Amino acid sequence: MPACFPAKTDTYEGATSVTTGWGTFFPDESPDTSRKEMGIRVLTEADCVKKFGANMLNTTTQICAGATGIVLNMYQGNSGDPLLVEHSNGLWYLAGLASW
Repeated sequence: MPACFPAKTDTYEGATSVTTGWGTFFPDESPDTSRKEMGIRVLTEADCVKKFGANMLNTTTQICAGATGIVLNMYQGNSGDPLLVEHSNGLWYLAGLASW
């Protein structure tokens, strides 16, 4: 899927995003040979602090995304996977890359 680079002023808090890759999304899952896709929400700064703690986010260089209320997240093998958001113009934008 082709993706555009966002403008510096674009914000994504509250947006539903998509990540794809070959890593795992469940804690005890083994990496697979098939590409997976997961929808995750871009969290507000307040929600991120609640979920991960006050010192986990540098808002000048990071965005916070994650599943809420379920045990589904990005685990082993997901670093570098894209975080994509679909804009109202129908194009997909690269909001960030997975890293933890």
